[in-house]
Amino acid sequence: MAIITGEASLAVKRRAEKLKIIHCYTGVTDKLVVLHGICKELNISISEVAYLGDDLNDMTVFREVGISACPSSAPDYIKKMVTKVLIKKGGEGVFREFVEDILKAGGVLQQLLDKHYRKGN
Repeated sequence: MAIITGEASLAVKRRAEKLKIIHCYTGVTDKLVVLHGICKELNISISEVAYLGDDLNDMTVFREVGISACPSSAPDYIKKMVTKVLIKKGGEGVFREFVEDILKAGGVLQQLLDKHYRKGN
């Protein structure tokens, strides 16, 4: 997991630390360059990346990743570029929705739920 943002935000860095996200890049002007670097470091193809974004500086990334999504509050020109427009708006749990959709598509979410409920919870 990685955070790549154009914002130069200490709050984003703190959130990444709390979530133990090692790859956190703030103040980024070219997200695609940073993402290619991360892919190289992790030895993965950019087509294996699932990417969530909502603005102009995400557009070049949307064209190259395997799965792309945006919140429902994103501008229409962004919505036209992504694989999936999510139901939630930015700041309302859109990242969780994105992750759960990916897990659901792979059958993993149901496995996790089955395992949890089998324990009597």
